[in-house]
Amino acid sequence: MHPSSSGHRLTNPSLGCAPVDIEFHGKASHAASAPEQGINALDALIQVYNGINALRQHLPTDVRIHGIITHGGDAPNIVPEYAAAKFYLRAATAPVLEEVWQKVERIVEGAALMTGAKGSMKPSQNRVENTILTPKFDAVYRRRMEELLAETGSSEKVEDSAEKAGGSSDVGNVSQVIPTIQPTIRISKVPVRGHSEEFKAASCSALGLASIGLGAKALALTGLDLLTDPQLLADIKADHADALVRQASAAKQH
Repeated sequence: MHPSSSGHRLTNPSLGCAPVDIEFHGKASHAASAPEQGINALDALIQVYNGINALRQHLPTDVRIHGIITHGGDAPNIVPEYAAAKFYLRAATAPVLEEVWQKVERIVEGAALMTGAKGSMKPSQNRVENTILTPKFDAVYRRRMEELLAETGSSEKVEDSAEKAGGSSDVGNVSQVIPTIQPTIRISKVPVRGHSEEFKAASCSALGLASIGLGAKALALTGLDLLTDPQLLADIKADHADALVRQASAAKQH
C-alpha cells in the first residue's frame, strides 16, 4: 500500500529511474593571479546542467530528468578542482530510459572536451524498473477494499489506476518478476503534496493511522483469495505474463 491524499486507487504505473552521480575533476589554481593554470570542474558541471536543460525539449513526454549540484568548490578565489551532482533519469520503459542514459552520458563527455576536466557518470544506486500492471490482481483487491469500506458505512469506491506514471518505486522491480500490486489508500480528505510536512502530518492524523489497519485487512483478504482459489491465482499469473509480453513487444518496436 502507498498513502495518498487523492483517495483509494488501484496500482498506478510508475517510471523507471536511473539515479546517477556525475563528477568532474579539474585543476586548482588561484582564480585571480593564475586563472590560466586552472581547469574549472564547476564550469564543466554547469555545462552538463545546461545541456540537460536543452535536452528536455527533445525528449518524450514520459521522460523526467532532475538533479542537484552537491559540490561546486571550496572558496571563490580558488578554481574548483572538483564538482559533483546527482541526477535522476526517469522514463516509462527500460528502452527509453537507456536512450536517455546514453544522451546524458554524451553531454558529460562533451563538457569534458570543452573544459579539459575529466568527467564521469556512474550509477549512484540500483536502477528502479517501471511497474508492470496486472489488472486481474488489482480487481481482487478492489473487491475486498470496497467490501471493507461498505462495512464502515463509507460510500467511497476504489478509483482506477492513473493514466500517467508519476514517481518511481522499487516495487516496479518486483513487478518485472511476479504479479504485483501497490494500491494507494487515502490518508487525507484534502489534497496535500507528497514528500511534504503536510503529508507527514496527514500520515499521523486519525485518518492516516486508521488507514494502516484498513490497508492491512484489504491486503490480507486479497492474499487469502489467492491462496484459496487456484484458478484465480493462475488467471492472475497469466495476466501478468501477457503484460510482460506486451512490454517486450513494445520495446522491440521502439
